[in-house]
This record gives sequence, structure tokens and C-alpha cells, in this order.
Amino acid sequence: MDTLLKIKNLQLGYGNEEMLRIDELNLTHNSVTALLGPSGTGKSSLINAILRESPSLSYWEKGKFYLEGERLDKSLSEKQIGHVLQKARLFTGTVLENFTDDLEFLKLESDAAQKNFAREVFQRLGIWELFEDILDKPAIKQSMGIHKMLLIAKAVASKPKLLLLDEVLANTSLKDEEIIIGVIKKLKEITTVLLITHNKEEAKEISDSIALVSGGVLHEHTETNQFFKQPQTELGKEFLQSGSAWYSNPLNDIVKKENQLSILRRFSSICEFYWILPNQLGGMQKPGLMTELEDDLKIMQQLGVDCLVSLQQKPIDPHELSKFQIEGVHFPIKDMGVPEIDKTFEFLSLMQKYFDEGKSVIYHCKAGMGRTGIMLACNLIFLNKISAIKAIEKIRSINHKYIQTDEQIEFVGKFELYLKSRT
Repeated sequence: MDTLLKIKNLQLGYGNEEMLRIDELNLTHNSVTALLGPSGTGKSSLINAILRESPSLSYWEKGKFYLEGERLDKSLSEKQIGHVLQKARLFTGTVLENFTDDLEFLKLESDAAQKNFAREVFQRLGIWELFEDILDKPAIKQSMGIHKMLLIAKAVASKPKLLLLDEVLANTSLKDEEIIIGVIKKLKEITTVLLITHNKEEAKEISDSIALVSGGVLHEHTETNQFFKQPQTELGKEFLQSGSAWYSNPLNDIVKKENQLSILRRFSSICEFYWILPNQLGGMQKPGLMTELEDDLKIMQQLGVDCLVSLQQKPIDPHELSKFQIEGVHFPIKDMGVPEIDKTFEFLSLMQKYFDEGKSVIYHCKAGMGRTGIMLACNLIFLNKISAIKAIEKIRSINHKYIQTDEQIEFVGKFELYLKSRT
């Protein structure tokens, strides 16, 4: 079988730490490859690399990716690669609205036409009877298994050449797990699948080949039947016996010589600093929470931060910010809570001037997750006129910890509807 995806001489990591090394990995057309290994060994990092994502300033990467012989870049990845991430969930809107949200060719179609298309996709995956009566029901009320099946169907609808599935059986019931396994088996009739998992039984039942990763290194890539009969490596044998096989990677020694870039990367990993729109809009935890405030502000100045919006009850001292040419703005939100919709609209209307002037805006709460996630999503909706679903997917593709409660998720959906009501 010919190769769909080729990965060559890959090294990737965060800051001074190498997370994953793959000398070569080839995925063939219409196959399921299980990237198997203990948790925390760099498997999910490969997803970001294939998607050509840079999760944070601390991320670095070397190596080459080819899709059907063509060098894989961000544009090609977006067109030809689908994915369902480990922490992915559906949010506002109905099941059907979530299914059709990114499918531009369905936007102008009638409700009946959209349902017919959904039926065709679900039937092809063998799960139509599960969705037939819930298309108009709220997505957020459905089980995690239904969420995962819907996300897979949504990805398949775009006809990707490669589909990345990251721990898709996690947090699902045994009944739903069996159904999802059946769905994945059908997928190789449609596309090529890279399945990220730490579960050897799951990999054995679903995959055609096993790529074993441990300690951030790819140790072997073998046909599934062969791997479970006679692994090529001692680590493979150990993994089959215990379900765990840890390899100490000598490449993770701390690099003593630091330059400016490594300092910035380290700051990102410590302070949860992420650009949502590069050099325009971002989020972080409270400056000074993990290190000295002055040190954080100094690096923020180097990053080009012009405005810091504090979402806590007590903001960062404006005088301290001014020392580093950073303007402070205060918009308090109760911890784990949500703001008022009309006040959020008024606030974002005032903030528009910063973006019009080409200034960069960073939001922060204490941990940089819940309240920060709310405002980043709402700001994306306000600036780019995108849906709540797309806004949440965007910020969570960069940091899956953004937005912490169902109430906060629902607020973002209500804010989208509020904006529409004003136009």
C-alpha cells in the first residue's frame, strides 16, 4: 500500500525539554495506525505537529511532514486533515447545529437538506438510529459518547484524507465504547486514521499497525498482529506484559546556555501565556502568581503587550504596569462565574479602539482558564463575527483548559445570540 503521510526526522518539545522524537513514520492509505504508549510520553504532541499548530511560545519543532508527497503546511493540513481532540466536547446549540457549523457548503441549505446530509453521514458510520431523534436536541445535554460520535461524523463530513483521533474512548460508557469502536473500524473504508491511545486492548481490536512510543521516542512500528505476537523491541514486550514501558530519554538534559527565545518560551510554560490571535489577543494567568511580578511584566513588555485586562476583583496595580508601558484595564468577574451580557457588550465595544490602533490585548484571571476563556471567546465573536462554537473550538485548540463550567459555556452561546439580536 502506498504512503499517505510520511514523518521524517521529527523532534519537538517545549522550552528546554524534548517531548517527542520520531526518525521515520509512514501511514498508508485506508488504514488505522494506533500510536500506543503510556500517558504523558508525547503522543498528543504529535497531533499538534501534524495539524501544524504551535500551542505556545515555548513550543519548538524540527523535521519534515509529507502528505502524498507534498510538504505539509498549515494550509494543506486545514484542507486535508480532520481531528477529534482528547478534551473535545460540544457546547451551545443543537446536535444538528454543531454538526453543520463548519460545513460551509451547507450554510445556505434548508433545514431539511441539512438533516438529509447528516443522515447520509451517520448512516455511513452505522449510527443514524442513535441520532435520528436528537438532531434538534441541545448538544450539551448528550452523553460523552454521543459527543465523540458526533465529532467524528462532523470531521468525516469534510472528507479528510487523514483523521486524527486522540483518546476518543476516554470518559465514555462501555456501551458507547463498543459503538465508537465499530465506527472507527468503518472509517478506514472512508479515510486513513491515526489513533492516539494508551489502551493496548483498544489498539489491538481497532488498528492495522502499532507505533509504540515511550519516553518521547518512537521505538517500533509493526503490524498489529505481529506486535501482539512478537514485538520487535524489549520495550514492546514490557508494554504488553504490564501496560507500561518507560524509556529514559537522555535528550532531556537541561540546556545550560539560555538565550532570549528560551527565556520567553519558559515564561509561556510557567504563566500559561497564549496568543489566540498572534500579537493581537491573548490570555494568561495572573502576572506575579508563580514568579516576581516585575519579572513577568518585563517579559510581557518584550512580548509586545500593550494592554492587560484584569478579570479579578482586585486588578494589578496600574502604576506597576505603567513602568513597563502596559496599560491596565479592569473588568471584574466573580471567580468561576460569568459577567452580565449587556456589560460584556459595552466593555468589548470600548476595547475595540485598542484593536483598531493595532495594540495587543491580554486577558488574565487568577489561573488564566475560566474567566479568561470566557472573554477570549466573546472577544473573538465580537471581533471576527464567528459563532460561539467556532470561538470555543478556537481557544480550546490552543489551551484545552479555557472555560471551566457549563454555565460559562452557555454564557458564550448567549453572548453570540445577543450580538445577533443587535444587528
